[in-house]
Amino acid sequence: MTTITDRLQALQHLRNLMNPDRPALRQLMEKACLENPWFTMEDYHYTIHHIRQTYLDNDLLFEFAAGYQLFEKEVNPRKVGIVMAGNIPLVGFHDLLCVFLAGHLARVKWSEKDEIVFPGIMDEWMGSYPWISNAIQSQTKLNDFQAVIATGSNQTSRYFEEYFGKYPHIIRKNRNAVAILDGQETIDELNGLAEDVLRYFGKGCRNVSQIWVPEGYAFNPLIDALDQFEDRILHHKYKHNYDYNLAIHIINRIDHLVGSQVLLIENEQISSRIGTLHYWFYQDNQELKARAARHREEIQCIVGHSGLPALELVPFGQAQQPGLTTYADGVDVMAFLMQLGRS
Repeated sequence: MTTITDRLQALQHLRNLMNPDRPALRQLMEKACLENPWFTMEDYHYTIHHIRQTYLDNDLLFEFAAGYQLFEKEVNPRKVGIVMAGNIPLVGFHDLLCVFLAGHLARVKWSEKDEIVFPGIMDEWMGSYPWISNAIQSQTKLNDFQAVIATGSNQTSRYFEEYFGKYPHIIRKNRNAVAILDGQETIDELNGLAEDVLRYFGKGCRNVSQIWVPEGYAFNPLIDALDQFEDRILHHKYKHNYDYNLAIHIINRIDHLVGSQVLLIENEQISSRIGTLHYWFYQDNQELKARAARHREEIQCIVGHSGLPALELVPFGQAQQPGLTTYADGVDVMAFLMQLGRS
């Protein structure tokens, strides 16, 4: 049985392996981008940099482990199935990290959209630490587990509930981020918001898909900021989505604002199509708080000024940089795992 010290030491080796300048990892990323055109080398670099600087920083991991008393006591290992999503590169890394750090045994079903880089890194890691081959195992179909963490769409979540409902579980559905603007944003903040909207082509659960703006809001500065993210429209799949949505709105004479990278559409729905960004007008802070409460099951995080309404807000440009204790859907994965280990 491994100790928390063993696992922390192994994670520092993993951090070294996850150097995107290493030829072996670069080859994996290039192959993955060919297999899945929605993945780009730039997005892989962005993701891996965040993983190394936040999730695998030794000091941060030590503090994280101490916060859950992992140095004082070990859990009773359970086999935890993880169903990975594949909407953005390495999106399930935090779940796998938590299971491994807690001392449980991960049984992983990789997403077919992201089954090259993730398993490739794991194989290399196990070459240096053979005991990890028991701690983390791949399965084409989960059939050997005692608890489950599954992430998917609203449609697949219904299947997950039916199939995994009798086990201890965390099941996630579709969510998106929203941003609250008041018209006083700086250029740097708007540029950060453009990152929150367009990173990963808007496919992540922490991508901003709707902005909440005051009546009379002037959109031009925001559109200028979005237009600077000019590589998105050069991507053939993204451009196809953008052109399709533009054509639909023109043909149906639906009001819209045209930017070179994204269409802005007044729409009540939180989730927006690829290539579009929804906006909704508000009148006061009370209306903002009421809307946030009403749609809390659809919202992953809210981006905005720290001093706006009485809501927990993520600064502009940091939606895609969650910390170790920033759990998807607000569900504390480590608390779930620690309780599991005591049952």
